[in-house]
Order: sequence, then structure tokens, then C-alpha cells
Amino acid sequence: MPTNVVPSESEGTTPAPPANAVPPAEGSGMGHLVALLVGAVILLAGGGVGFFIWNKSSAVTRGSLITSAMNELKKNPPGEDKDEEKPAPNQPEKKKMEIKFPPPMT
Repeated sequence: MPTNVVPSESEGTTPAPPANAVPPAEGSGMGHLVALLVGAVILLAGGGVGFFIWNKSSAVTRGSLITSAMNELKKNPPGEDKDEEKPAPNQPEKKKMEIKFPPPMT
């Protein structure tokens, strides 16, 4: 029984292929037409995104946030709430219903 753990050269070698062997044809890759179509789709998508960004950036800005808030306050003064309905002068004022929640369970 040999005590050498390194395999000998004759055990691990594979035989060389014959000299007149024909290499297999490569048909597993992507065709030129498919690659062209994929590239065109990517370019069109990039162009669409670029046009969208350019179109949005060329829109007229409304100024700063502070200016917009000041203009909004001029249109709707803070004393007038547009969500709240004002009662007619001949109708009695409705009382707001208070919602009472139960105490928290601890």
C-alpha cells in the first residue's frame, strides 16, 4: 500500500483529442438582430426618460415655497376656512358634536 497522497501523473491525465476533430459550432449566443433590437429598445427608453426630464425642467417655476405660501395667504386669509360651512343668518348655529373616547387600557 503506497503512503504517497499525491496522485501520479498517469492517473489524472485525460487523453488528447484527435488532430482531425472538428470543433462544435457556436449557436448558443444571441443573434445580431436580437442584439440590435435590444440596443434600440434601451436607447428609446433612455431617450424617453431624457425627454420627460427635459420637459419637466423647462416648465415655468412658480417661485420659492415662501412666495407661494404668501400668495396663497393673499387669496385665502387665515380667518376664513373654506372647509367650514357658515350657517345662514336665519338658521340657528349647529353645535359641534364632541367625540369622547374611552380611557386607554393600561
